[in-house]
Amino acid sequence: MTEHTALTLILGVVVAVLGVANKACDRSSTLAPPLAAPGTLVAETPAGPVAVELTDEPLHGEVAEVIGAGDYTYFRLTGADVWAVTRGAAPTPGKTVEARVFARRSHYPSPHLDRIFEQIVFVHIRG
Repeated sequence: MTEHTALTLILGVVVAVLGVANKACDRSSTLAPPLAAPGTLVAETPAGPVAVELTDEPLHGEVAEVIGAGDYTYFRLTGADVWAVTRGAAPTPGKTVEARVFARRSHYPSPHLDRIFEQIVFVHIRG
């Protein structure tokens, strides 16, 4: 995967996960969410403002649990209280994953799963 492709995928995940993409019939939406403070991205969503802390850190470990939700996969590593979400499929339980965390969020509501994650990180899995 090229660096451009990876960056495009990551940007697509941020936009989709935060729900800030314009709806085809709603031209009043904003394409790009404003930066509220350095290192923080804020977006207006149907549930209200959502903020994520932008970061760049490694994530490595054994997958303990996986939950599919549409185009996204949520997974938790063994011994971790933090869940991760990525676009597409994640490794199956028992497999080792190496990923790059590009954003994190506390108290993240997932409408697809009808639950709130206390801590979640948004990741790009290295191939």
